[in-house]
Amino acid sequence: MEFAAARDERTLQDFGQHVIDQMIETSRHLMELQRNSPLNELQRKARSKRNRFNA
Repeated sequence: MEFAAARDERTLQDFGQHVIDQMIETSRHLMELQRNSPLNELQRKARSKRNRFNA
């Protein structure tokens, strides 16, 4: 019985780590998509023009 409980706890820990790893991977992917988005490019160009204008 103790062995089964320890195995279940280990399985739960492994699953929890898998979920965390997937969340990290998803957030990295979303950040990459945001960095490469057309809107981000437009905002970067607008900031660049504004900075040149204010200089």
